Amino acid sequence: MKRWLRSNVVAPLQVAFAALLLLAPRAVHACSVCVGTQEGDTRTAFILMTAFMTFLPLTMIGGIVWWLRRRFRELELEESRAVQRSH
Repeated sequence: MKRWLRSNVVAPLQVAFAALLLLAPRAVHACSVCVGTQEGDTRTAFILMTAFMTFLPLTMIGGIVWWLRRRFRELELEESRAVQRSH
């Protein structure tokens, strides 16, 4: 069963995937929006917005992690002070 599945299903899928990868550059090159990035100002704006959209989620996640870390430290400090007061 495994041999049949591999030869009759998986192999054609692998060939189709390889063909799609080979044809992808043509599809990307034909993108009407990407052609506009060849000019100076448009290209700069495209690159800056790409960087902004890349770093914004990373910055947001980093901010949340920083805030959680700071809050946990505050809670631990409050807890240690409460334990010291009780002794």
